[in-house]
Amino acid sequence: LKYPVIVEPGHVFGLDWNGRVIEWQLGVGGAVRCNTPICASNAMNAVGGRWPDAMVAVGAQGRIVMRDPATGAWSVAAHDLTDAALHGVTTAGDRILVRGANDTVLQYDDAGWMRADLSQVDALITSISGHADGSIWVRGQTGLYELLPSP
Repeated sequence: LKYPVIVEPGHVFGLDWNGRVIEWQLGVGGAVRCNTPICASNAMNAVGGRWPDAMVAVGAQGRIVMRDPATGAWSVAAHDLTDAALHGVTTAGDRILVRGANDTVLQYDDAGWMRADLSQVDALITSISGHADGSIWVRGQTGLYELLPSP
């Protein structure tokens, strides 16, 4: 299991070595792989999110797929925000943040998916980290930046 994300005790999401999303829940008969064409034929690079509201998997060409918390089905969440490969998912308060190639950072909140404004950060973003209090930390070419949430 690559990049495991514990969403609650006994419930884990991750990726198998082929980039398919795996969901594992203690006492529910083992791991379940996302074998729909959305996940299986398009290898995902990362999985994460805010449980139980939204879990996302991201991959090449800006592919973002989202899990319906009621049915467990995965579907394309956004396809026109970027064509950059997406590499990581983190949460910051009520937001989901996705980091990609070419200094791409996308965010999901109650308003839906949009590009994050990173005008104050130098190029070459190497990592992004969100925290429960809503703060976001971005490591850029010249240092570490805290992005303050929009009012």
